[in-house]
Amino acid sequence: MSPLAYNLLLGASCLYALLRGGGPERICATAFLIATLLTVLVVRPAGIRFASTDLGILTVDVALLILLVVVAIVANRLWPMAMAAMQLVEVAGHVARASPIVMPYAYATILAIWSYPMLLMLIAATYRHQWRIAKTGSDPSWRRFSGPRHPRTPSSGQTG
Repeated sequence: MSPLAYNLLLGASCLYALLRGGGPERICATAFLIATLLTVLVVRPAGIRFASTDLGILTVDVALLILLVVVAIVANRLWPMAMAAMQLVEVAGHVARASPIVMPYAYATILAIWSYPMLLMLIAATYRHQWRIAKTGSDPSWRRFSGPRHPRTPSSGQTG
């Protein structure tokens, strides 16, 4: 869990998603970049960083969770739901830290560990987006919530 490794993976995955992804991929990439920046701004000093629940990081993580859930609801993709679930586990780590039996190292690990698979998932999602475009010519980013996909034509002879 090296900061250098995380920053390289963050930069590569987000750049790839921003350049080649669809709407959901670009939104998530932007959210990860903003969340990382905000986390750096709100993190407590090293000596007390994980001694108790860090409310600043918790706030950033809850905001990211909300955004991921919204993307999962409206995106025409399955991966955002898995990503939101990983973020939920991270938020649960903040809640668990309120217990005195959760050690600071365990708290720090649960906050950091899920970032890596989420970024790898973003790379895979962007790749799959490009694959679907190459295979079918399109890849709609968002679900349709109103109206039928194809307009209905009235059948002849029916009234009403």
